[in-house]
Amino acid sequence: MTRRDQDRAVLVREAVADRRRRLPSRPLWALLTLLCSFTPGAAQQTERTGPWPAEVLEAVSRIPVQEGGRVKPLATLARFQLMRLVGTHGCTTPRGERLGPVAWLLDCLCFPEQAQHYAVIRVDDAQVVESLGLSIAGKRRRDRYSYAELLPAFAKLGRQALRFEQTPREQRTALESQVIRLAQVMPQLRDLLHTFDFALEQWSIDRSPALTKLFPGRDRVSFLEVIERFAAVRALLQQGDHEPRLLQIASSLSESMQLGRSLRFLPPVLPGGERYLSATEAIQDGPSGWHRTVLLQIEAALRNRSDLATLGQSLTELQRTLREPAAARTALRAIDGEVAFYRADLFGKALWTFLCGFLSCCILWLRPGSRWLRGASALLATGGAALLVAGIVTRCVLRGRPPVTTPYEVILLVVAVGVLLLLVVELTRRTGVWTSLANPFGALGMWLAVWHETSEGTDTMQQLVAVLDTNFWLATHVTTITLGYCAGTLAALIAHVYLLGKLFGLRRGDPTFYTELSHTIYGVLSFGLVFATVGTILGGVWANDSWGRFWGWDPKENGALMLVLGYVFIAHARMGGYLREHGMAVAAVALGIVVMWAFWGVNLYNVGLHSYGFTETKAAATRWYYAIEWTVVGVALAAGWRRLRRERG
Repeated sequence: MTRRDQDRAVLVREAVADRRRRLPSRPLWALLTLLCSFTPGAAQQTERTGPWPAEVLEAVSRIPVQEGGRVKPLATLARFQLMRLVGTHGCTTPRGERLGPVAWLLDCLCFPEQAQHYAVIRVDDAQVVESLGLSIAGKRRRDRYSYAELLPAFAKLGRQALRFEQTPREQRTALESQVIRLAQVMPQLRDLLHTFDFALEQWSIDRSPALTKLFPGRDRVSFLEVIERFAAVRALLQQGDHEPRLLQIASSLSESMQLGRSLRFLPPVLPGGERYLSATEAIQDGPSGWHRTVLLQIEAALRNRSDLATLGQSLTELQRTLREPAAARTALRAIDGEVAFYRADLFGKALWTFLCGFLSCCILWLRPGSRWLRGASALLATGGAALLVAGIVTRCVLRGRPPVTTPYEVILLVVAVGVLLLLVVELTRRTGVWTSLANPFGALGMWLAVWHETSEGTDTMQQLVAVLDTNFWLATHVTTITLGYCAGTLAALIAHVYLLGKLFGLRRGDPTFYTELSHTIYGVLSFGLVFATVGTILGGVWANDSWGRFWGWDPKENGALMLVLGYVFIAHARMGGYLREHGMAVAAVALGIVVMWAFWGVNLYNVGLHSYGFTETKAAATRWYYAIEWTVVGVALAAGWRRLRRERG
């Protein structure tokens, strides 16, 4: 039984059972059973027996496609499609072969019979699969499943998800949220696996007199051939010709028109056109001219898919065909640059560089006199910062945008500015302390950026909504307020060193060490006060320009105001003598909690004009952060109070 037969048999079986429960109808049941009893004469199932040639992967990576309104390389689409499914940048086949995103996507398009058995769907709790009536024998609680393993419960999964979606997002259980996520990714993968059905489908017509008459001298017909004579096929059906083969072909055509719409790789050919088309959409519009030529080229390529070398040559030629009309509307240099950017993996290299720097700092703490280790940690921190800045600048050039447009880019800029500030302080103080802070700060920040990217599984260079489509305000308000977030985060980090060092007796006989930390905290807070205040005011001006009001007590606006008031409170309390070194450090940690709430916390709830969506994983991580930080504040206050009582005797 072919892949399409498996899909059709499962879905029709569910539809028949559901229909018979709700409204028994023997004629309908008989017709559906008839449709499932025939097997289309599809192209013989084949498997890819060798690895994809590197030059083919390179060529296919650069095919322009459109997703979410943005034209991007196929490599980027494959990267985030796979990340959305499995949470990583690669997958492993049942034979143990490790595939990158482009190789996986090519298997889905050209060898779907094989790709449907790849375990690329992450399920965090096996109870989700059990609730669908499927066996989990041999699986762990958190494991990966293939499309073929979950297909028998496809319809039941959809019904469960529809029921669970009636529950407000914040009230759903973890199981309900995972069922809804699974119901979202399964159709996406199904659609991808059926993208090239038009090129793979062939039917035997030797037992259909009507079709044999329509296609004289033929014993098999392809999808596109039937589409080109569809008016005649429809006329036969309207005349009451209910030959089983004719009905089966008509059913398959109808099903195919609902699938394969996610991959929009056909650029517009008419002047002024901006919308790319999927193969299904082009077929539905009636393929003609250039689009018909491309579809026939794909059909010819997949007809010889058993020969991987020939298929690779055909795909390379297809890439040149698709890039030619796209060159008039898309900067192909940006497409190629984006492929090179993700391949270079500057942010991943920055993460590993910071981690190595942190390791050298740990060894340096054990051997504080080693000048070689101190130089190595400083060099690694500088190298990580250089990679991070290079990555941010490259993204700005590729997008033609300022460095901050999404929460992901906010994290990158906060880490970059924080590490650079610590390195500047190290240049002025030359104590080695600030390099020891720069490496863990960079490593933690880059890990957070990677976690955010993989947990979201969405393009981090996505098309901006209309209200954000302004480089001026993105360069002024967003960048400025982000520097305010950065300063608060950095001050909280240094304050942790101060408080934990005091608590555990680090450098107890060196009071100048803590005085230096205190002065740096105050300087960073003063830096943040300026940028947070200016950024908040600029945000109000932007709001007045976009929405007609300067201030609307939106949760994000309230968070920015809380941040400014926190800065002002610490500055006045310090200048007035109400806060000394220890008290200012405690206040800086509390300000870090405000920063987290202002930047991240209010984004998790579907309220206000600045919400970026609720996810249980991020909400749980944020709650853990609050719990840990308030514990630090409580312990520091208790230690300070006890010391004060001891001093007063």
